Amino acid sequence: VYGFFAANLVIFYVWFRLEHDHTWIARAYFVWVSVFNLFVVAAFWSLMADVFNREQAGRMFGFIAAGASTGGFIGPFIDRYLAVPLGTINLLPISAGLLLLSLVFMTRVIAWQRLQSGVADAAPDRALGGGAFAAFRQVVRSPYLLGIATFVLLLTWVTTFLYLEQQSLVAKALSSRDEQTRFFATVDLCVQGGAFVIQLLVFGRLFKWFGLTAMLVSVPAMMVVGYSMVAIVPTFMPVVVLLAARRVGDYAISRPCRDSLYTVVTREEKYKAKSLIDTFVYRGGDATSAALYKGLTSGLGAGISTVFWCGAAISALWAVLALALGRRQERASSARPIA
Repeated sequence: VYGFFAANLVIFYVWFRLEHDHTWIARAYFVWVSVFNLFVVAAFWSLMADVFNREQAGRMFGFIAAGASTGGFIGPFIDRYLAVPLGTINLLPISAGLLLLSLVFMTRVIAWQRLQSGVADAAPDRALGGGAFAAFRQVVRSPYLLGIATFVLLLTWVTTFLYLEQQSLVAKALSSRDEQTRFFATVDLCVQGGAFVIQLLVFGRLFKWFGLTAMLVSVPAMMVVGYSMVAIVPTFMPVVVLLAARRVGDYAISRPCRDSLYTVVTREEKYKAKSLIDTFVYRGGDATSAALYKGLTSGLGAGISTVFWCGAAISALWAVLALALGRRQERASSARPIA
């Protein structure tokens, strides 16, 4: 998968160099990057769920996720200092090289895991087989996987409601596009910094003290309280603070916990069903939540308070589901995948 996407980067680089008009190439590249971002991350975390057991996941997934936050800080600095002297297009081969370099490190992790488990044969490299739609059957037939898929849907609904309301409120509060850009950049910086600190220093300790279930429920429960408070006081800053807190909670707590849920499923489900949920279901949640938001606001004429009460109700369902998934995962034996 990583070799395929690295090759895609090189192909786009050649295409940009050959064509003078980049309009349609840029549009195609924008769509492709949206797909690329989901698939490379999904493939990485499938490997992590395969390599580490659920106890190791609790200790290390937050720390590993801090690597993504670190990349979120370093990447813009690389672009800042190399874009002008090298040219923006010439950053694509560098990106391909970094992707292949990450692949080298992942092969080292696989080698470490085999050494730790004493597996010396080629059994782990055996092809999984199955058809192109096997992941759909896996999710539909497994209540556990179906629950994780629903968890992701509810997560995207809660996020989209907040995001769209924030966009509307920011547009009213800040008329200048430059002011809006500076505002969003400030929020992103705070989110990345907060997520990094929790991932690196706090997640493992919280997991040890409270366990997976409590941590999985914590973010939805926070959103129930936050949505309810904003529904009562629907003003600009509470919405922004709530969205920032939700993003920090997702990056630092929900995402590592959600990936830990897959440590107790079969190897085939880790690479098929998980990828389906992390890509198809996630993007489907974005689309359906946007349609639901439009139906509430444009179709039914719901105001901001009504939208946020609906968000609180969805968050409550999300919290109940998180509780059930956490308890199911904790009951499962790490040596015996569950259905």
